Amino acid sequence: MSKIDSSLFMSPVKQIVIGNIRKDTTIEDLKDCFSQLIKKHDVSFRIAVDKKGKQKGFAAVSIPITLVNDFLNYNGRNMKGHRITVVLSEDFKISKSTRWQQEETGVFKTPSPNQYNSLRSMPFLYKLFDAGVYLTHPKFSKNALNVIERAQSCGVKKMVVLGANVHQCEQALGLCRLFSGSLFCTAGLGPKHAPFWTDEAETQLTQIASSGHCVAIGECGLDLSTDELSSSQSQQLYAFEKQIQLSIKLKKPLVVIEKQAHIETLSLLQKYKDQLVDVVVSFVPENKAQIVKYVQEGFYIYIHGNVFLPQNSCIKKWLTDSDEETNVPFDRLLLGSAAPYHSVFRCTDIDWYPRQFTDDTQHKSFDIMLKHCKDNYSEPCSLPSMLVMMCCMVGDRFTPRSLAEKLTQNAVTFFHLDKSVGEEASVKVTGEKFCNKTPASHHRRWSFFVVTALVVVAAVVLLGVVCVKYSVLDKVGALYNLL
Repeated sequence: MSKIDSSLFMSPVKQIVIGNIRKDTTIEDLKDCFSQLIKKHDVSFRIAVDKKGKQKGFAAVSIPITLVNDFLNYNGRNMKGHRITVVLSEDFKISKSTRWQQEETGVFKTPSPNQYNSLRSMPFLYKLFDAGVYLTHPKFSKNALNVIERAQSCGVKKMVVLGANVHQCEQALGLCRLFSGSLFCTAGLGPKHAPFWTDEAETQLTQIASSGHCVAIGECGLDLSTDELSSSQSQQLYAFEKQIQLSIKLKKPLVVIEKQAHIETLSLLQKYKDQLVDVVVSFVPENKAQIVKYVQEGFYIYIHGNVFLPQNSCIKKWLTDSDEETNVPFDRLLLGSAAPYHSVFRCTDIDWYPRQFTDDTQHKSFDIMLKHCKDNYSEPCSLPSMLVMMCCMVGDRFTPRSLAEKLTQNAVTFFHLDKSVGEEASVKVTGEKFCNKTPASHHRRWSFFVVTALVVVAAVVLLGVVCVKYSVLDKVGALYNLL
């Protein structure tokens, strides 16, 4: 079995299945077997059982990614007279009738450990694409898996993981390999890390960007919002231009962040405009003219949680403006949570959110956001709330569903996801088509209906044959006349 380079990951959770165990194995037996590996880690073993509570001969455990290789080395080890198998959960077929017995509660729990690979969301009205999230941020170091699951359960089916330095980009690539087809990444050096631009850093970023999981170069750009950052302006400009050239060389779109550096950023982008594939700019404008200028150059605009804060009124006014000269090009907007930054929870508009829609699934999304997002902390699960607030700003021009489809298609177009990405081909999607393949349970349900219908037809035919052969109808008619 192939080994996993743990240095590419921060600390998301990986699922391991332990097979060929005796059917009288206890959780204590499992802890004793792997005691050397779990001394400093709080892990939870689960034993697979059927509906009657009988063990099925295998168990599962959730472990930090850094322990994966060590656990896989236990494959073939003897435990209670059996040579156990230790494999990744995606390499082990688990029936959907499986229940899981846990020591903590003594009850059987679902879902299976494969859930992180086939997450099912509630039946939301629309599917979303988070065009920018910082999943490698230290705030997500201990709960990356849970954050991704919550986002999926709220209808956020695809995410682009942004990196601000080489290390974060490597971690993002590692996450994308774990969640191939659901997560994509970028490769870049942000303004704050521009002084660390070297030939070695350029080589590393080029290697990451050459991966099929990497869909853009960035984030990169200029940040002159403080005196300290302004002192590194020349270094920022140098790193920014180098990444623009890398974007042109690899023919990948460019993700730009700009803070109080509108003239400098625009000037450098205009220099390479005709050679760039596509550009999206994340910034807080000082006036509406700055937005219009970027749009006139054909660049995309990032809409994130910070846009909805009371002090950032320019983009809100731009979205609500119906002036033909500053008309909003909705095919040039990308929606990104920018989590864990820019918490939408701080927005005053949040007060009216629950009253806008009556659909229960949207209320569930709102409740999940209220439970997990705080004033200084955001998660991708907040994206549906951002969509609703944005929809209320644009008025009658869009419904939440149509706006979600538009923004999703924008992200698919910008990141060129109609081509083969990573280890699997991504499908160009719109609206309800933006979801996973039809689950096997759906096919089994239809098979059950078909078989049932055939059995009923066969029974009717057989009954008719019996009635004809033994003249049952004539005898019943005679009896009826007699009565």
